[in-house]
Amino acid sequence: MTFVSVVGPPKVLLSFAHLAKLHPPRQLRTIALLSCGAAIFIGLVVSLTAPVLLDLFHISTPALLLAGGIIFFLYAVGLVLGIPTGVDALSEETPDVTSGLRELLVPFVVSPLAMTALLIEATARDSWSWRSTVAGAYVAVILL
Repeated sequence: MTFVSVVGPPKVLLSFAHLAKLHPPRQLRTIALLSCGAAIFIGLVVSLTAPVLLDLFHISTPALLLAGGIIFFLYAVGLVLGIPTGVDALSEETPDVTSGLRELLVPFVVSPLAMTALLIEATARDSWSWRSTVAGAYVAVILL
């Protein structure tokens, strides 16, 4: 449920609907496949190497929890106040695959909130089976 709420198929669908107004169907398929592939790759790397990443950057679990809470709070306040999350900032004159990838991948699928959730969940237990379960759950939500 954590990944459904922070990665959120509903959020991705809103962004994809905006992209559908700007891009032809062939570009939309390319954008969707590339962004899903990149999100899966990044999610697998982050979830399977979470303890190493936290050690490498000297981040403690409580600090990660605090940062994740602050990110979530700021995101929620932005939604309540109606602050745009990048959709309005795109140029509608020359839609290309790169701009579509940026809109679909970065703020929604591989967002700081999603990566924080991956790191927190992957480090909840110290075993490869748990980290692979977390990675599998993330990949399942991306595929959805």
